[in-house]
Amino acid sequence: MTDIDREKRIRIRAHEIWERGGRREGQEDENWDQARREIEVEDEDAVGLGEVVTEAIGLTVGQQPAGEEDVQSEHSQDPAEGSRATVEKQLSRKKKPAKS
Repeated sequence: MTDIDREKRIRIRAHEIWERGGRREGQEDENWDQARREIEVEDEDAVGLGEVVTEAIGLTVGQQPAGEEDVQSEHSQDPAEGSRATVEKQLSRKKKPAKS
């Protein structure tokens, strides 16, 4: 978010505070300070929430959520690589024929 966006949010919030406070004159600085503090708290909460969500769903680059093992390590063979035809051949070799 840019400083301009942040300042606009503060200005809107300060106006809302002024209206809720009965539109009293001479409270501009107090309203602005309160609006700035509220926006700062909201932004900090949003960053913290983003980190929690990212950790919870495992999107942190190169990391997995705590306590989860690498799913691929559970499999003994490497994944198939190459063109679709090559991959299909590799996968068909891995399948065991069904017994009748």
